[in-house]
Amino acid sequence: MNRICGSLAVCCLLAAALARGGLPEPISGSSAKDMVAADDVPLLPLGRTGNPAVQSDDGGAASTDPADASGNGTDAAIPDVVPAQTVTPDPALLVSTHNKWRAAVGAPAVAWSDDVAAGAAQWAAQLQQKGCALEHSASGDGENLYWASPIFGTGGLRVQTVSSSDVVDSWGQEKQAYDPGANTCRAGQVCGHYTQVVWAKTTQVGCAAVVCTDRSQAWVCRYRPAGNMMGERPF
Repeated sequence: MNRICGSLAVCCLLAAALARGGLPEPISGSSAKDMVAADDVPLLPLGRTGNPAVQSDDGGAASTDPADASGNGTDAAIPDVVPAQTVTPDPALLVSTHNKWRAAVGAPAVAWSDDVAAGAAQWAAQLQQKGCALEHSASGDGENLYWASPIFGTGGLRVQTVSSSDVVDSWGQEKQAYDPGANTCRAGQVCGHYTQVVWAKTTQVGCAAVVCTDRSQAWVCRYRPAGNMMGERPF
C-alpha cells in the first residue's frame, strides 16, 4: 500500500518561531529572541504527517475533483466511507522506537506510563470531536501530535495503515534538522518533535490514537517530564 507523506509542524505557543526553525534559546546564545516563553513552560511541537488528499490502493493519488468523482462534473458523488474502524497503539513498539532514537544519542530509555497514556487518550478523544484537527492541550506534559489522511480504496474512504513505529519514526527523522552545536533547528526546518523524543530528562511516555468520521487519524504522545525547555539541551 503506497501513501504520500509530508510534514507540517507548528508550536502551539510559539508558531512563528518554530516556523523559522528555532528551539528554545540555547546556552551559547541565539538570535531567536522571539523564542522567549514563561519559565518552565515546555515548547510543544505539533506534527501533521500524511497526505490531505486521499490515496488510492494502487499507489495512484485519488482525484479530489468533484467532476472526477461523478464522471460528468455535475451532481458530484461523495465517496462512500467504510464502516467505523479503529487504530490501536502498541505500547511496547512505541517505547522501543522511542528508545532506538534515544540510544543513538546516549539518552536514557523511557518507560510506558498508563497514567500518561490515559491523559493522551482523553485529549485524543477531544481531537476526535473536532474532526482530528490537530491542536495542543495545556496539560503541562510534553506532547507530540501526528495526523494521517484516509485512503480511498475498495468500498470508499478507509483508515490508512500506520504502525506505532511509523509515528515515532516520523518525529525521529527530524534529527537531520537539529543542529546540536547551536542547539537549534537548522534554518527553515523543524526539529522540535525529535528533541522531545530524545529529551534526556523525560522518563515516561504514553500515547493514544483515534479515527475520525472522514477516516483520518490523530495520534497523541505525551512525555513526562516535558522536554524542549528553554535554555536546556535535549541530551
